[in-house]
Amino acid sequence: FIAEKAMPGIKIEFQGGEPTLRLDLLRSVIDELDDRLIQPSFVICSNLQEVGNELLDLVNRKNVQISCSLDGPQIIHQQNRTVDDAVTDQFYRNFRFIRKNFGDAKISVVSTVADYSTIPQIIDFYFEEKIPELFLRPVNYQGSARKAFNEEAKDLEAWQQAYKSGIDHIFQRNALGSHKLVEATFTIHLAKFFNPSNNGYVDLRTPNPLCHDYIVIDYDGALYPSDEARMV
Repeated sequence: FIAEKAMPGIKIEFQGGEPTLRLDLLRSVIDELDDRLIQPSFVICSNLQEVGNELLDLVNRKNVQISCSLDGPQIIHQQNRTVDDAVTDQFYRNFRFIRKNFGDAKISVVSTVADYSTIPQIIDFYFEEKIPELFLRPVNYQGSARKAFNEEAKDLEAWQQAYKSGIDHIFQRNALGSHKLVEATFTIHLAKFFNPSNNGYVDLRTPNPLCHDYIVIDYDGALYPSDEARMV
């Protein structure tokens, strides 16, 4: 179906769980669609806990990228995700290895903010690491977050105030130093403001017709118009 209906430049994103646990399946899909599609690209969403030669061989392909969550400095990332010191250290080693050996174009990062007061620390960390883009996101009131972050995930006003302060902090740091940081959410909304027909970011698209040019295929074969719909 994808091979017959897809336009040139389709992007296939592998999410989890942890998709790198079945690199054989990823390689099979990538090989098959490389032959059938015109200029496809592939994104592997990983926790970067294990980076072996098989994964690196895939990343080395010109049309394969890595995406991972990076919630800021180690203390924040560990509180949100990794829990254990050794696991946290391994993540940062692998993250820096990918950047050093493949470049920033090969890896994209997103930051989920659970404690809004930590936004300045997150921004400062991205500047210290000279990461070019920061994607600030609040905890999404969907899926398991409804249980883990019940009240925080519903407080939209608190997020808006924290986010505005964060943008001010980025502006100030951009003005003072040689490294410039782009905040992805701000960029997406600004592009939408000047070009309302810009529908590349699904979260801002309404209506979002199923299978129009974006689809989520779940592990059981169920189809959804967005990841949020799947989590609901």
